[in-house]
Amino acid sequence: MATAQVESTKPTSTITSPLCVGETFNSYAEAELRIHQWGEQNNTLFIKTDGKRVKHEDLQKTVGYEYISYACKQGGPPRVGSGRGIRVNQRTVKTNCPVKLRLVHEIIDGEHRLVIKTLVLNHNHEISEEIYKGYPENRRANVTPELVELLNTPEVSNTVVRDFIKREQGVHMLPRDVNNLRKRVHMEAFPKSEETEVRVINIYSSIRLNAQQLGGSNSV
Repeated sequence: MATAQVESTKPTSTITSPLCVGETFNSYAEAELRIHQWGEQNNTLFIKTDGKRVKHEDLQKTVGYEYISYACKQGGPPRVGSGRGIRVNQRTVKTNCPVKLRLVHEIIDGEHRLVIKTLVLNHNHEISEEIYKGYPENRRANVTPELVELLNTPEVSNTVVRDFIKREQGVHMLPRDVNNLRKRVHMEAFPKSEETEVRVINIYSSIRLNAQQLGGSNSV
């Protein structure tokens, strides 16, 4: 398969400049933001694969890591079907994609920095905005008060919730994503407790006892 060279084609007022070996960052947060913004504009989802935290407490708040490695979402060995007729999702299938990025902590001119030491950006699979937005990591909505209200309103369908999330947050969720989110939000709003479970058990036991007593009286 021909390699797919990353090149931003998304209309935007600010095009993120290309990543490059030797680029430095003052903090891990700065590096993360840069990598995310570049990946978003170039349909590349970087996943952390390895890393070692710094031991010094002060540095944990800045550079954070001695080193940290990233790979393409589709990196790693290809997934094989289960043999039960279930087809592997072609959009998220692993292809051993070689795209990777590695940051290393260095001291430059007396200052602690994270430096891009390894950078490979040639995919071995198709890349597109549709595929990028379809990755599970990019189908997660920000749970706002307005969204919670919609999710906890039974009359509001999942389709309406999906359209709201897409319009307000630009997140393309699948129907099952909305359904799972609705269940999670509902559970957080109405959490189960030991007291509730005890009440349920007592009610159930009372119902059974009444049924048994009623059955016994009928047999007399």
